[in-house]
Amino acid sequence: MAVYPKSEHLKVPAIYCSTIGIFPWKFMFQDNKNLQTIYRCYSIVMLAWCIGFVVTDYIQLVILLTSKTLDMQEISFNTCITLLFTCIGLRAVIVYFSPNSANLIQSIIDSEKVTYLDDAECMKLEKEHLRSVRLISHCYFIFIIFSTTSRCVYFFSKEPDFIQNGNETEIVKEHMLSIWFPFNQEKYYLTVYNIELLDSFLGTFFVAYVDIYTFNMISYPKGQLKKLQHIMKHFHNYKAKYSSETNEENDFIVFKDLVQRHKQIIQHINAFNELMEFVAIFEFVQSSAQIACGLTQTSLENLTIGSFLFVMSFLISMLVRLFLYYYAANDVTVESTKLAQCIWESNWYEESQKIKLSMLMVIIRAQKPLIFKIGGFGTMSVQSIVTILKATYSYITLAYKRT
Repeated sequence: MAVYPKSEHLKVPAIYCSTIGIFPWKFMFQDNKNLQTIYRCYSIVMLAWCIGFVVTDYIQLVILLTSKTLDMQEISFNTCITLLFTCIGLRAVIVYFSPNSANLIQSIIDSEKVTYLDDAECMKLEKEHLRSVRLISHCYFIFIIFSTTSRCVYFFSKEPDFIQNGNETEIVKEHMLSIWFPFNQEKYYLTVYNIELLDSFLGTFFVAYVDIYTFNMISYPKGQLKKLQHIMKHFHNYKAKYSSETNEENDFIVFKDLVQRHKQIIQHINAFNELMEFVAIFEFVQSSAQIACGLTQTSLENLTIGSFLFVMSFLISMLVRLFLYYYAANDVTVESTKLAQCIWESNWYEESQKIKLSMLMVIIRAQKPLIFKIGGFGTMSVQSIVTILKATYSYITLAYKRT
């Protein structure tokens, strides 16, 4: 019985995402409808938890903003978590419920069935790409889990603070998260701690798995482009190998298959851009504010070990997330422009007039780079990371000037 879809490219994201129910149910347990129904119910429960978690974050933020005394450090802490999980929650809901998400996954599954021209060298290129993507995915997961675990251990071992209020002594303990509870958090601290511990790890899983899914979807075209570059560069060899007769018509059929592969890559990127357009804009706009809110907690006057651990782990995590998305997207753009060079390096001058014209059309199309968009704000690239960091610096400078 197959649990996951038959796809090498989707294997890792499917395994990770299915553990918290955000991988589309129609691709899970396709041979067993009962297990598929159980998984579907589990997915709805997990997504409901995610939405509920974000809602309690916003309730707590409203309470903090409307209180008589504004605790800017607590507000900054809450804003960091709230913005992050809003983005993650939106991505998770889109991945699970959107028909376009299912179509995107199905197109990858279908493309893996087309192996008409793939030989040992093509398979080697694909395996190298998959190996690097999987390694990055696993390392990212380990890093995120380590950051959360170290923070949880710190709060578990930390001694509470004692504040003298008249004749009474109040016990104040730091919290791992800034979420709303319908009861006194200090009085039922152990209950709150256990709930926050569960929320911390479930939230971490959502962040890690959604990021891994998105990273794999962004990286997928790079592996396909590398294979296409190789075949285009050695077109003469592939034409001779896979054509039963050396005539112009069969040559054109082989080249037509390469054009179809190129179109499939373009369609994948366009579909992803359309699917994540709103989330990409929101994430780009709020990323700088998110990082700035984290860094404003580094005031030396109120800095504690807990806040320092949070700030450092959060800052590193955010930078890793940015590079995970934007650097991978930048790689796809770079690889897409190399296609024209690979055709030029082939024995194009030995081909028929019809093939030469077809190659020229591909070269012309390759002059327009394939890009992952941030809605109408620009493209996902390394330059976008620089823009976010510049905006972060501006926010921090403004915040410290006002204080």
